[in-house]
Amino acid sequence: MSMNPSEMIMKKLQKYASDVVVIMGTDDHDLVKFANNHISITKSWQSREALVFASIQKRNILTSMREFSEQAIENSVKGIVAFAKNLVPNQEYAGIAAGPFKYRPIQETFDPRIRELKDRSIDLVEGAIQAALNEGARRAAGTFEVQSGESSLLTSNGCEGRERGTCVYFSLRALAEKDASG
Repeated sequence: MSMNPSEMIMKKLQKYASDVVVIMGTDDHDLVKFANNHISITKSWQSREALVFASIQKRNILTSMREFSEQAIENSVKGIVAFAKNLVPNQEYAGIAAGPFKYRPIQETFDPRIRELKDRSIDLVEGAIQAALNEGARRAAGTFEVQSGESSLLTSNGCEGRERGTCVYFSLRALAEKDASG
């Protein structure tokens, strides 16, 4: 069975660090930009990033990673260890909390209806532009973004957690004058 990137990072860093925290986030983004009453840009992408904390002999480092091949992880760990050697130890550092913990579910952070808005984003934006024009605007511009994602937490002291979430952002500038700039 192969390890996921969080587990690979954890396993490799634990050889050097007394404490390790890995927070892995994966997000799907959909964006529609519009100007002068017309859609100008549509874009969809996925992003994945790991935030990594390590304490090596009380030398604490926080960094991020965006490449997760085995070689990229190995190179990042080597870089973390090398960088930590140049840091001053934090004598007040007392370590991370020991787990495992029980996390109660938090409701309403993930709404599948928001994620499904991306399938209708063009129609929604065109409808908003038309509504602005119907109210007397001469031009409309703005952005419509839909995001859904998942974050996971893994620590060297036995803490694990996971959350999913969705987000929608809509901005519309309705300009009533020909030379208005918003």
